Amino acid sequence: MTMKKIMILATVAAALAACNNEEDAFVDNRDPNVIYMTAGVDAVAVTRAEVATFPNASGGSAKIAVVARYTNTDLATDWSSPYINHVSANVANGSDNNFAFNWETGGTQYWPVSGEELQFLAYSPIDNSSTVTKNATANKINISLAATHTDMPDVIVANRTSEGNDITGKKENTGGPNGPGTGAQTPVTVDFQFKHILSQLDVMVKGKNSNNKAVIDRVEVIVDKAQVKKIFDMTADLTANAAGWDTNGDATDNLTYTYTSLGNLSTGGTTINGDTPILLFPDTQNNIKVKVWVKDDNSSAVELPTVTLSDATTGGGGNATLQTGKKTTLTITVNGVEISGMQGGVTDWTSNGEFNADIQ
Repeated sequence: MTMKKIMILATVAAALAACNNEEDAFVDNRDPNVIYMTAGVDAVAVTRAEVATFPNASGGSAKIAVVARYTNTDLATDWSSPYINHVSANVANGSDNNFAFNWETGGTQYWPVSGEELQFLAYSPIDNSSTVTKNATANKINISLAATHTDMPDVIVANRTSEGNDITGKKENTGGPNGPGTGAQTPVTVDFQFKHILSQLDVMVKGKNSNNKAVIDRVEVIVDKAQVKKIFDMTADLTANAAGWDTNGDATDNLTYTYTSLGNLSTGGTTINGDTPILLFPDTQNNIKVKVWVKDDNSSAVELPTVTLSDATTGGGGNATLQTGKKTTLTITVNGVEISGMQGGVTDWTSNGEFNADIQ
């Protein structure tokens, strides 16, 4: 064999090796029986989905809970006996702006071997003892407002794909030689699109005029006891305002968030809840009241008239509302009492007496 032929054969072999390596790079070696998941989250602007940016992430980790049922009417389709019942998965770094999820150790979920289709729901944070708990019906969750507003999680739910369809999936049924679903399989990834289901409220207090002597002594945001805990149906239309909510009884008392050490009553204003919005149930603006106390220097604090959120208006005259997945800012302006109408006179000079002095 000549040197030229050897070089040609070597080139062909190298080209074939490169092709094989390239093909291997696109081979999906995941177990096709496992249910894989990915998701986007509304209003989370990221160039690459990292765990730290996922709602309710703490200490570099976050979790979701997943519920799934059969869609076949001949099988158990109601949510009282789901195929997957509030099983937890860890949030993982994703690609682009989609997060990935991994089932917790020992909790891996698999597609039905029969190839039956499943419908999925998911939510975060996962079931806990204080704010979010499982309902007796698997498609619902119980939510209670936290005693401290900074402890309230941003509850998110996924029940539709990014295209607005039910989240469904199934193991590909190729009719292999050993029965349905036993042939060559392609791993299936479930696509979630999470949405925020609560409302955000920022409360700002400011003075109409500058007054370095005036201080915001205390502010209270009061939630009526009938709007402290609710039940949410995760199958509801998440694009409709306040859809899916139901009462869950009254709390023992009204819930009051109290804020102190708020600084001067400046014209620039002070957001009394800081950088963390107050999370509330949608469409409860009639049941949210704000009380403000102000004082001058060391004088006693004075309570100003109570503000009901629904009474606040925009420049166009519309009343304030709390809407699903949106932030409302309530700005309370303290006008103060202007010192005006001043009058007075000038006292005439009066005699202090006449005094004499003699000199030589």
